[in-house]
Amino acid sequence: MNYPIQNFCMYQRSILGNIEKHLFHGDVIMLIGPRQVGKTTLVESLVSKIPDVGNILKILADRYQSEKQVIVTGSSTLGLLDQTSEPLTGRKRVFHLYPIAFEEIVSTSGMRDAETLFESTMTYGSYPQVLSFPDAESKIRKLQDLVSDQLYRDILEFQEIKNPDILSKLLEMLALRVGSEISYQSLARELGVSQQTVEKYVDLLEKSFVVFRLRPYMTNKKKEIVKMKKIYFYDLGIRNALLRNFNPLSLRGDIGALWENYFILERRKIIAYHELRFEQRFWRTKAQEKIDYLEIGAGIENAFECKWKEQKYRAPKAFSWEYPDTEVRLAHSGNYGNFLFCP
Repeated sequence: MNYPIQNFCMYQRSILGNIEKHLFHGDVIMLIGPRQVGKTTLVESLVSKIPDVGNILKILADRYQSEKQVIVTGSSTLGLLDQTSEPLTGRKRVFHLYPIAFEEIVSTSGMRDAETLFESTMTYGSYPQVLSFPDAESKIRKLQDLVSDQLYRDILEFQEIKNPDILSKLLEMLALRVGSEISYQSLARELGVSQQTVEKYVDLLEKSFVVFRLRPYMTNKKKEIVKMKKIYFYDLGIRNALLRNFNPLSLRGDIGALWENYFILERRKIIAYHELRFEQRFWRTKAQEKIDYLEIGAGIENAFECKWKEQKYRAPKAFSWEYPDTEVRLAHSGNYGNFLFCP
């Protein structure tokens, strides 16, 4: 279904400067990310799928070097990176474009507009076209189209999926478990499939930029968990569309999970766009003490606990004992601007 675009959102993309620094140095620029986040708009070109694309791009990169710049876009890593990994070894730069970031709204329209759009992006996500619609009905229709027609397209094109209905059910289950630790064995039992099938499908969903996983951080393997993972969505509008829940934030029972996903996703964008060498992790002990979110560099660079409402907070004793130099900060709906914008 085609929608009329009114005042299409042209946000200043934070990643643009990073790409410009690497132009005309003989590398192929690869811009990856979910569908419809603005990849084609950003590079002002459209690249269709080409057989043996890796070797063709290698020839172009070798032939033209500093004279011309090859830029390739793709909405998953299933085909593009797999097909080009060997031919373009040492000849490519990969950049990841996300749905519109909070800091991009701030840079374009100012903090006041960003704060005005905050609840909307928590509910309807931040795909550029969704942001451009002025009314909730149009936003919801677009998100429903994305979920029904385009969400699985790359997976179905590049992989032999025997049970597309299972994939759809799995995604709903993951949407309900945002912020919780995931057991593949439990998911497999509920779906009536093997654990290997669940692991494969989650991996495909991650490679198609639908979800991303957070692994636990541990230095003390006797006390800290090792195997469990958390799963978050690249866009909350997609997550809410899967659950058919677009209720306002004040009426939602899942506001804590929404806020945690939003905060960690926005920090993920900051890490990518500012080229920070951080890994995203969470922390929990076998005694159920936890920290929602860590950024790991040489050590623990940043630690956050996500709560929708401001409240008194003290880090778990086990964490403070194990990592005495790390301050755990509370990220809530009243102070998020301090952490989601890098001036």
